[in-house]
Amino acid sequence: MTIERIQGTDGIRGIVRLAEDCTGSDPISVFLHEAVLTEEFFELYTYAYCQELLEADFASANDLAVIGWDPRDMSGSFNHSAIRGIRKAGLTAVVVDILPTPAISLYQLHVGAACAFVLTASHNPADQNGIKIFIGHSNLKLFPEDDKRLTQRCLSFNFENLRSAPLIGELRNDHAAARKLFIEFMADPQNHWLNKDSLVGAKIIVDAANGAFSPLIEDLLNYESADYIFTNCDPARGINVRSGIADLEGVSSISVDEIENGLFSGYETLEKMLAVGREQKETLLNNSGQVLGFVFDGDGDRCFLLSYDPFQDCVLVVGGDA
Repeated sequence: MTIERIQGTDGIRGIVRLAEDCTGSDPISVFLHEAVLTEEFFELYTYAYCQELLEADFASANDLAVIGWDPRDMSGSFNHSAIRGIRKAGLTAVVVDILPTPAISLYQLHVGAACAFVLTASHNPADQNGIKIFIGHSNLKLFPEDDKRLTQRCLSFNFENLRSAPLIGELRNDHAAARKLFIEFMADPQNHWLNKDSLVGAKIIVDAANGAFSPLIEDLLNYESADYIFTNCDPARGINVRSGIADLEGVSSISVDEIENGLFSGYETLEKMLAVGREQKETLLNNSGQVLGFVFDGDGDRCFLLSYDPFQDCVLVVGGDA
């Protein structure tokens, strides 16, 4: 059977495992026969795409390739392998470490990089990882035909040739600069729909999904005048574990029973929304104040808006992908 494309709707993602724990001899055979992404696959994938850019004259030697990730790779094995792929191709790896996907793509535009890689499996479980790619200058994702070309390059490549290839590209860390740029960009009133006092009096429970927003969400929202309660900002607890948007897909309302005894039992964000909402019930019934939830996914490029309903004593999912 001919394989045209190994990517999904937004890059490639799947269960990850170290190469030494797999039976296949190379990352492609492991992927095809065991449905597993290894750290070697990450190296091959970034290398292959950088080679694609170089051969098409969309990049030159030592051009920049920005790379960042969400916090699911606690050992760093997959992150470091992806960096090696960039450097072996001859591009400069500009590492921005743990940042939300929008921050990484923004920094790519800011520095004029040839591309950006985001290592993430988004809202997927913690045992999965993946790679998203942003195209230089346009900052767009790959088109289906781009995916197909990259797939064929990966499938036809002999990984043994890459194992011993030298690291010819340079390496630099721009985490602080990328973080600062993103916070300042988001604080600029021109870049969001909130007025200065839009959230005055609101109580907002913020769920970072133990993901990419965890290290900076408090600094980011420091610009807005609301009463915040931050939850799920500890990657050590597991990205997307009883947190984030994964289980909110297709849900319009969440009852007390679902929070206390059902599907959402143990979800700190929903428990806090229920508790705070009940504390503020009289105020809310008088049409004063709000109890809201901002719930992100693992890599921070999606956010669901929740609202406590004092009349029904439940949590409403009033907006997705904000």
